[in-house]
Amino acid sequence: MGWFKRAFGPRLDNLITCVVDREGDTWDGVWISGGRVPASLKDHSLSAVADKAAASVAALYSGEAQAEKAELLFAIYPWEGNPGKVILDVTSDGEGLVARDIQGTEITIRGASLEDLVQKAETMVPNPSETMLRWIRRVSELRKS
Repeated sequence: MGWFKRAFGPRLDNLITCVVDREGDTWDGVWISGGRVPASLKDHSLSAVADKAAASVAALYSGEAQAEKAELLFAIYPWEGNPGKVILDVTSDGEGLVARDIQGTEITIRGASLEDLVQKAETMVPNPSETMLRWIRRVSELRKS
């Protein structure tokens, strides 16, 4: 049945987005894409949701040529409010994660995990309720687990 689904089912898109927001003490991950997507995610840890999402996308694109050009975009909304005025772009620098404001301020936050970035952002960003995190990862660099 796997070959039939690949041949006639929804295709894979070059961009797959995981929207992650906090609901009480849990993090929820839902998908936006023009193609196939994994199941929605829920966990008490933001890093766990991101890791599970990355592994799910790696498995979904496994063995597909499209994995070379596809990207997984995390849109993370840790705070209620009107996010988007400040967008912190997350990258890995080999020692941990770095979040930089892409809209002109000099805000740079370093942390060992996504939770660290969120916790530090609460004190370093003037109005966290206007802030979101964006993390773009190449699908070809994701690991299945």
